[in-house]
Amino acid sequence: MSPVRKKILLIGVILVLLIAGLGYLISSQFYWAEEEIDRGFSKSALQNDFLAAKLFLQKQGIPVSVVKNQRLLEEGRWRNLALKPDDTVILVNAYKTLDENRYYKLKDWVEGGGTLIASSQNPFVGSHTNENDLLLEEFGIEQAPRKVEEKGDFFEELSKDLKKKEKELKEKKQKKQKESSTEVEKDKSKTPEEISANEKKRELKEAYWNRCGKKKDATPIDFLSEEKPLMFDFSREDNFIYYDYDELDDEGLAKEHAEHFLHFDWGDGTATFVSDTHIWSNRRIDCHDHAYALWSLVNVEGRVWILINQDAPSLSAIIWQKAPYGLLACLLALCLWLWSKSQSHGPVFVQRVLARRSLAEHLYATGVLLWRKFQSPQLLIVLRNDILDRLEKHHLMAGSTEQDPSGQSRLDFLHELTGLSQEAI
Repeated sequence: MSPVRKKILLIGVILVLLIAGLGYLISSQFYWAEEEIDRGFSKSALQNDFLAAKLFLQKQGIPVSVVKNQRLLEEGRWRNLALKPDDTVILVNAYKTLDENRYYKLKDWVEGGGTLIASSQNPFVGSHTNENDLLLEEFGIEQAPRKVEEKGDFFEELSKDLKKKEKELKEKKQKKQKESSTEVEKDKSKTPEEISANEKKRELKEAYWNRCGKKKDATPIDFLSEEKPLMFDFSREDNFIYYDYDELDDEGLAKEHAEHFLHFDWGDGTATFVSDTHIWSNRRIDCHDHAYALWSLVNVEGRVWILINQDAPSLSAIIWQKAPYGLLACLLALCLWLWSKSQSHGPVFVQRVLARRSLAEHLYATGVLLWRKFQSPQLLIVLRNDILDRLEKHHLMAGSTEQDPSGQSRLDFLHELTGLSQEAI
């Protein structure tokens, strides 16, 4: 082997070793990791806030129908499905929406063996309205009045709130830094895959605690025949007031109880009232004992109907309720603007047209007027006389009336001149 070939071979071997070493160095800095990305709720979940409850019950072998109105209570059926005595009806946002017709039909159905679950809340209708809820009145239940805190000076309260929030953010930041530093010390001996998995678990735990109200005290409920109380998150809605007429106070009136959950026997059926039916929504059904409570309440022998009320006040009613003086001011301003536009200021300016009409326009207008007044014979006589005068003055060959009384020479001349037949002329 020649020295040149040996040199080329040595250089090639060195390049191969360099490429292999560089590849190993790069590959040692990377690792394979699988990461699950949460894309949020699906389109079906966004359109149906109780989709998770529906899927959960269906896995237990219970058929579920979600209806966004209350016509089932009036007609006793929805599409091709009938409301049966073994079914369960869950009323969502139904406070003050049941008229007498719906209420009495619902009452007859429950007393016949139906299972009813309802709430004392409705985000679209508040306690300021004068309507009565017939369903809650049947059991001596009413919505608790909203708590109104006494407010001091506006700027003083605002300053206190800002300082409080700033303090909370500072404490939260310090706590997070402390936790991250301790976690870093613990994770020094762990692989990158384990560190990523731990971070994911911490994020999911934090999201779960915020969503399920874990940072607040859960509400224990002595639930039906359960040995231990079940835990619920009722922190997002106020309790309702239950008047127990079997237990009187010192003044002889029904004793008031602040409740979040009550269960009654109603004829052959049952009625359950909760302060917040949204504990079974997509975001909260997996919290505490919510899912188990839902499965325990419904009748597993029939269908579950989730009736979501969407009857909301109109935009004009909301504006009138929230800002009546502003709306009146806008209407007054509109009336004043229309009044100002209807009034003229100063003398009326008349635009004069100085151009004169032509003689042809006058003649045309006169002819149109005579034609509309059925004076066409007069127009034809004038036209014939004009033609005869022109023939006598400019066309001597046509002959005059004295020379040719019959007018045959004029007919022949006009026939040759225009090409029309003598009959037409």
